[in-house]
Amino acid sequence: MFGTKGAVDLILRVEDRVYEVSLLSFVSTHGRWNMEKLRDGYAVEVRRESKLFYKRHYNSNAPEHVSEYKGEFRVCRRKLALSPKDPTLAGQILLVYPRPNRITYTDARYHEIGSGETIDGHMVMSIEDLHRLVTGKKEK
Repeated sequence: MFGTKGAVDLILRVEDRVYEVSLLSFVSTHGRWNMEKLRDGYAVEVRRESKLFYKRHYNSNAPEHVSEYKGEFRVCRRKLALSPKDPTLAGQILLVYPRPNRITYTDARYHEIGSGETIDGHMVMSIEDLHRLVTGKKEK
């Protein structure tokens, strides 16, 4: 939890396939985790809704996520050290545990990220999805 975010934590072998797993974990799960592409790499920050103002809403031409960002505060921000793409692996997994309310990704645009989507070749997964990958069982 307190180590380098995005560094490879384990190598997982499932039959003849090899996966690289990086654990992404923070204490706060009640807000939004935002992964951001920077000029020299990536960063991840945990944001929570500010309860300072009640029903703070105003009319603006700005997109909805801009208003949302202004209504949040940053809990923490860390550098995200994603390993380079490796074509010899069956996949590179970014394991998000525990699962936050929302995960977003910001590069030139704002994206909502769900389980199974990729960021720079790393597939974002929840622990349930990783369990299904390892055991080969489908959902009940």
